[in-house]
Amino acid sequence: MENNVLFLGIKGSVVALNKKTGKQIWKTHLKSSQYVTITQDKEQVYAHTNGELFCLQKKSGKLLWKNGLSGLGYGYASIAINNGNEVNPTVYQAMQSDQSSSTASAAGTVH
Repeated sequence: MENNVLFLGIKGSVVALNKKTGKQIWKTHLKSSQYVTITQDKEQVYAHTNGELFCLQKKSGKLLWKNGLSGLGYGYASIAINNGNEVNPTVYQAMQSDQSSSTASAAGTVH
């Protein structure tokens, strides 16, 4: 299921859609709001709207928990998840390559 699903945050709801057909799999209404920020990990979808953070079960849209984020207001929020890989292996290799190139260039530079 995971690779065939698109999650959409809209009008206070999170909607799971089949990426190939566009058919709705599930819809969970969170709060009355226009804007919903979402992200996901292997088993959950996390959504922020109207000053609250919600955790939904990815397969069903069932609400697992919510947090009112007391004292943080009602503005927009960005959500990031550490998926266990601090750095994507491809990105890490590119970083190492850039670092090696920089070190070699610095060693050959005369001041």
